[in-house]
Amino acid sequence: MEKDENFETVETLIKEYKKESLAIKEAQERQGAILDKIIAAKDKAWDLISIQKAAFKSGLSVPTIYRFINMGKLHTVHKGGRALISETELLLMDDKAVAR
Repeated sequence: MEKDENFETVETLIKEYKKESLAIKEAQERQGAILDKIIAAKDKAWDLISIQKAAFKSGLSVPTIYRFINMGKLHTVHKGGRALISETELLLMDDKAVAR
């Protein structure tokens, strides 16, 4: 009788595992959909410009813009194989960030 009880327990655990796995998969799919919406909203909310245009608008060189990106002072959005930055973020960078 002990074997039957163990079998039921294992079978129940396997069913529970499969149910939880499905729930996790569905949650990950919902997360992906939400992330896609966030990215789309960010693209609309930000005025994205190329690195070259950012350099021109700010009066900084292209290498300086890349240095700020590498230092984390500017953030990029990759779209169509191009790195773009927010013009708003560029304009909001204070003089202290540029000087450091």
